[in-house]
Amino acid sequence: MKTSWIAALSILFLIAAVGPAGGATPKAGAAKKAPAPQTTVVAKKPAAKTVTAWGKITALDAKAMTLTVKGEKINVALIAGAKTAVKEGKEKMAFASLRVGQKVRVTYAVENGKNMATSITVQTYMPRGTAAKTTVHALKKDKPKAPAK
Repeated sequence: MKTSWIAALSILFLIAAVGPAGGATPKAGAAKKAPAPQTTVVAKKPAAKTVTAWGKITALDAKAMTLTVKGEKINVALIAGAKTAVKEGKEKMAFASLRVGQKVRVTYAVENGKNMATSITVQTYMPRGTAAKTTVHALKKDKPKAPAK
């Protein structure tokens, strides 16, 4: 019993020393395979919801490119960037051409806690029922209510 135990232990030691491949070693001139490059998967940021608001410009700083738009139910401070489209009707205009008191429609997204304007359109008229309306494009539009009987 003691000899069979020693024999089994000797065989295990021999296998461990030689290796599972039977002692096969790579040839001296064989090139080593480069390890496969690791790929890093970067998670995409979820698309920011865009919000559209209508109202009047109550504060404007052309140098800092900031403005505040106030409607009946909203009061939002916005930051405009170089890519912010500023228009009057369909014609492009400069951000510096905006004036306090103008009626505007702004579309913006919240990025890192800041309201970043994507477009500002000066309204020559305000569409009926939109004087202080705010809509979130990512949500379903409200269905009109049935008239009360």
